[in-house]
Amino acid sequence: MFSDEELPTKEVDEVLGQIAGKIVDHELELFARFLLGMSWPLAFIGGQMGRVFLSPYLFVFGDKENNVSKKIFIFEKKENIFKLISKIDELTEERYEEKKRKKEKDRKNGIKESGMISTIWKKLKGYFS
Repeated sequence: MFSDEELPTKEVDEVLGQIAGKIVDHELELFARFLLGMSWPLAFIGGQMGRVFLSPYLFVFGDKENNVSKKIFIFEKKENIFKLISKIDELTEERYEEKKRKKEKDRKNGIKESGMISTIWKKLKGYFS
């Protein structure tokens, strides 16, 4: 439960990729980068508190394979937080390029862009991007 053994780099990258994928799929990359950028100085302290206070009780919630514990241990290291931020940036750039290609393809095919609903969310994202 409180082992100090390191997780393999491949497993760490896989978990970070899954987390970054979910963040980008839900279009929360701006807020995730903001929160991760603000919280990285306290990463070690938060990880240690998670080990002591959360890990012993996670089995009650069905964490028999220690998935949540692994994620807590991964975020104890600051370099993993920076890896996650860069992975989020990569996936966001890929999604942007994909949307750009699709828009150009639609323009070539004569498909008009559907009426975009201007919401506060889109205005905020446009403002902060």
